[in-house]
This record gives sequence, structure tokens and C-alpha cells, in this order.
Amino acid sequence: MADSLAGYWDGSFEFVEQINNITALNRNHRIKVEAPLITLSKKNIILEGVRLGVKFEDTYTCYSGEYPCDADSASSSLRLRGFLESGYRDPLKYKQQDKLNELYRQYRCKEI
Repeated sequence: MADSLAGYWDGSFEFVEQINNITALNRNHRIKVEAPLITLSKKNIILEGVRLGVKFEDTYTCYSGEYPCDADSASSSLRLRGFLESGYRDPLKYKQQDKLNELYRQYRCKEI
């Protein structure tokens, strides 16, 4: 599933378009928001991040603000599915880490 289809308003084409419509009103300092990952699946976002050397331990997806967060929350479960499908372990720790470690073994996920 593409990031734009995950159901989050701030990851939609419409959101990016509206932000750009607003920023276009500033005639002195033109800026444009680009969202190159918006059409990619979570799996492909992870694979591209690995290719580019992203430090995923410095990223955070959960909207709860808790750490460790609940792997069953909507945003975290999408993130984790992307890691599982890409064959990598998410370096973040979750409340259900023992369960996740078993899934990582089943999917033969590698450390980044």
C-alpha cells in the first residue's frame, strides 16, 4: 500500500497540494513541498532508506508519542509490516518486542 493510501490526512496528495497552494501565496520566498515517498509502499520506503543509509533508529512513526510504543497501533503496524516485507528488523523497540522478534525470525529479517 502506498503511503498516500494509508488513510492519514498528512500523507495524502491533497494535503501536499493544499500546503503548496498556501505557500504559493508568499511572493517573496517561494517554497514548494515535495513528497517523493508518497507513492511508495512501506516496503519500498524501507528498502530505499536502507540503500541511502537512513538511521531508522532516529525515526519515529507512532502518533501516540509513547516510547516504546504499541506495535498494534495503526501507524506502527504499517511501519512494522514494511520492515517485515523488506526483510529487515526495525531497530526501534516496541512493547511487544518478544512477539516481534519471533516474526523477524520467521521472516528471516536482517539487521540494518
